[in-house]
Amino acid sequence: MHIEDPNGALSPALPETGGGQSEETEMERMARLAGEMMRMGVSGHQARRLLAEHPLQDIERQISWIEFRSARKKASLLVTAIDQDYEAPANLPPYAE
Repeated sequence: MHIEDPNGALSPALPETGGGQSEETEMERMARLAGEMMRMGVSGHQARRLLAEHPLQDIERQISWIEFRSARKKASLLVTAIDQDYEAPANLPPYAE
């Protein structure tokens, strides 16, 4: 689809994103996830490795579940949970799935 600008030239129409907000790009999503992992104590090297080796939705899921897991070292547990694709914690409330 094209739209006509005031000078009569045709230009591609921009896709509707709803509510004026643009979707997060994959690179932005990866940067956000890397930042979240590093705030939990995961090294930058480990965060980059995890992002390269695992689907982003798996990493997001494990990050969201980490608060329901018991561990003294959350960073170590998060890396292992992502690498070994841990199941949902037993105490996970239904709204957190």
